[in-house]
Amino acid sequence: ITVALGNSHEDNWEWHMYDTVKGSDYIGDQDAIEYMCKTGPEAILELEHMGLPFSRLDDDGRIYQRLGGQSLNFDGGEQAARTAA
Repeated sequence: ITVALGNSHEDNWEWHMYDTVKGSDYIGDQDAIEYMCKTGPEAILELEHMGLPFSRLDDDGRIYQRLGGQSLNFDGGEQAARTAA
């Protein structure tokens, strides 16, 4: 699961949804994509509470988001770094 946590930089589920829909050449199930992007952060917290280990940043313990290739602000911003589990 790739999730826009917004813990390393400004990010939100709508930008993530845009990237996912665009990446599917607009043939992906947009209702399912919206659900995944909206509820993804909650799923990450649930997995963490179940004991799934995530890589952490050394300075403050935030989940390390190293995946790139996604955009911020509907292609109008920098590259996003989102969590994958």
